[in-house]
Amino acid sequence: MIGYSALDSLVAAVTLGLLAISIVGLSQLLNIATTIGPTGAPVIDLESKFAGLRSQSQWWVSAMHFSTFVPTLLHLSVMAYAAGITLIPAKWNDWAVERLQPGTPMQDSWRFWIATLQTIRWWFPFMLVYVLMIGLFSFGQNGGLSTVGNFYLSIAECFSDAIGATEGVCTAGWLGGSVGG
Repeated sequence: MIGYSALDSLVAAVTLGLLAISIVGLSQLLNIATTIGPTGAPVIDLESKFAGLRSQSQWWVSAMHFSTFVPTLLHLSVMAYAAGITLIPAKWNDWAVERLQPGTPMQDSWRFWIATLQTIRWWFPFMLVYVLMIGLFSFGQNGGLSTVGNFYLSIAECFSDAIGATEGVCTAGWLGGSVGG
């Protein structure tokens, strides 16, 4: 179960990157087709679209793009839950359940702490994945994109520069662009 969830996460990340590249590529094909026609002007100005995405004035595009990660969030939750079950020894669970049985001589405070630890054991993986996803996909400081949003937007911008749809919008040095513009 853990392996399938990890594989799903990887496939979702690659799919999202391919989706960004295909949107830019198809937009450029549309622009090429329209510049051949009588108007001579491109239909989609990718440089202004990228600037709008960076400034969050077109936040709905990012929201639609990242909604594809909702199933992945559920799969990551299942992966974390499976890890929580398999990584904690069964003997510890048996010991805790045995101590919680009615009639077992034990102080009430110990019962409380054992029950609390069992609850944390079951809910911690879900909360960990939830906090991680919120941290990665929420908007960054000063209304900017999140870490993941910046990564995928950088891929789209650098691909756009590579196919000649834009000039100089790729600022990600690690993707082959010029750092700083």
